[in-house]
Amino acid sequence: MSIYQVAIILLLIASRCSCKECSITEHEINPLLQKLLRIATNFDEDPDPSTLIALRLASRHNLPIEKQLLEQLKKSIVDKVTKGEYVSFHLTIRYALAFRSACLNPARITYNQKHADLVKLVKDKLDLEIRNIETKGQPLTDVYRISSAILVLCFEEKNAPTYLVQDIIYRALRRQAPFITPVDINAASMTVLAFTCLHRIQYKSIAPLWIERAIVRLLLILLSYQGKNNLFATVCTTPLAIQALHVTHQMPFRPFKCMNNLQRLLIEIPKGTFNTPNQLFHVIPTFEGISMLQIGNQTCDSNQDNLVRDFR
Repeated sequence: MSIYQVAIILLLIASRCSCKECSITEHEINPLLQKLLRIATNFDEDPDPSTLIALRLASRHNLPIEKQLLEQLKKSIVDKVTKGEYVSFHLTIRYALAFRSACLNPARITYNQKHADLVKLVKDKLDLEIRNIETKGQPLTDVYRISSAILVLCFEEKNAPTYLVQDIIYRALRRQAPFITPVDINAASMTVLAFTCLHRIQYKSIAPLWIERAIVRLLLILLSYQGKNNLFATVCTTPLAIQALHVTHQMPFRPFKCMNNLQRLLIEIPKGTFNTPNQLFHVIPTFEGISMLQIGNQTCDSNQDNLVRDFR
């Protein structure tokens, strides 16, 4: 049996595991959650959907603040869509993920009797990516965003464009951009998460073996970038890499000890490294021992209001 076959078998078993054996304590993560609460209640700036996602993926919740932020986000995106304002691909994806993390259907967002369909917007943006690849050979934006959008469609059980999935598989297996030196670690990590989601829902447009091969190839690439300092390239790219490796479990031929990586990231909290909604969006689920895939499995009814805001 080849190393790829062994890896794939373990991948299929592990991808169904939701264990939280790779996490930090409530005390350790609390400074980051308090930072999120401060960002969420800063009404001088436009609400950021990444803030809500990070709050929703935490194990403890401040439900009044989350509800308030959710209403702000609904108003913001519905206003933008109904006024015909430009919304970037990145922001469209984050809004869709934010609403799903709050157990709302991103295709049916309503505010003041006005509506926005974020799923349609994501599909429209992906159509532009396809056209650009067909004409210029490269994405209009990047593989990180495309994989994030595939994740959105996977959560909503909408068929991801076969053309784009095939294109990413080809890039991964042939080591083409962004999977060539220097590798875009976040793109590789997000692709692993998106493809793992496709595998779970039994995506039928492409044979599962091709998706599995791409996942294993990307995991091998990620592991090759793990330095002696327990970082995957940089502090900012390490959280998502940990998610990708943890959600597919460790490869049998090179152990992945996630706690070593988490301990390295913990050093950065007192330094204020994780300050922005985008950074917290990546690092909170990592510290909680889960991944972005949890967004598609949220159960909001059981959430407890047990995160107290510290006003000091």
